[in-house]
Amino acid sequence: MNENLTPREQEIFDLLLEGMTPKEIAFKLNISFNTVIYHQKKLYNKLDVHSINELLTKYNTTQADDIVLVSSLPSQNFKRQITNISKYKNRKLMSIPAGISIIAVSLLSIWYFIYLPSTLPLVFDKKWLVLSSHAGWNASIASNNNELKSGSWATYQIRNEIIDKQQKEVLTLTAYLTEGPYWVTAHFVTNETIIIHMLREGSGVRFKVLGDSGSGWTLVFWTVHEEHISYDFPIYTIDNQTVEINIPFSSLRQPVYQRQIPFDKKNISHMAILRHSPDFSLISGSSTIKIFDFEIY
Repeated sequence: MNENLTPREQEIFDLLLEGMTPKEIAFKLNISFNTVIYHQKKLYNKLDVHSINELLTKYNTTQADDIVLVSSLPSQNFKRQITNISKYKNRKLMSIPAGISIIAVSLLSIWYFIYLPSTLPLVFDKKWLVLSSHAGWNASIASNNNELKSGSWATYQIRNEIIDKQQKEVLTLTAYLTEGPYWVTAHFVTNETIIIHMLREGSGVRFKVLGDSGSGWTLVFWTVHEEHISYDFPIYTIDNQTVEINIPFSSLRQPVYQRQIPFDKKNISHMAILRHSPDFSLISGSSTIKIFDFEIY
């Protein structure tokens, strides 16, 4: 290898060899998923690989001396890499029965939701499902700066409300982003099995949003190829006015720093709504949006 890995790239490289996913790495290092993907792409370019499978194949059979490590203690890094490769091989062997169990549980869950309509009569009402407690939404804050992260917060609420004189199931999202020179993002995410199943069978989504003057809201779909890839669409709001949003999957776009891969709905793994403040932006403070009449078509 002609180029050195940076300390962060080396750290992510080691964790990838351990068999960790980008999502697990983001949690372990307390950084955002997008940051992990960015560094993963950079180290792929430096190591001349194009996927996690190619990385593991190449460096599980390569002598550690062939890799230039950025560290004041190269001998410790050498030992750590050999240990990581051994851990990955052991984890891979142990994951075979666990993988079979996960597949069995997933298939059983899909069968339960699809073939037992008598016990879940509302499951086929797509507006009801996405905006219900069964959707499994969760909220979190990610940042590359601990001060900004601790000073920011995100909350969500699902309840019945009267909007335009009609009762609606409403998903209310509130994000407070601390102003600063680094990025900070509020994440609202669902990967509920039946919702992902419906998205993979659909052609797009539409919904209505009632918001304030805050900005930076985006709908994002994560897909799994050899790595996690995101596709997004901005959510525009007008202060105290209802806006109709229609997002055919053909209109989704990728961030420029990612490896460009055509969107494949069959690979959707997560749906998320983000409020994102990139470096040095003016997107800060509190903003609330109310989403209703959400439909997968």
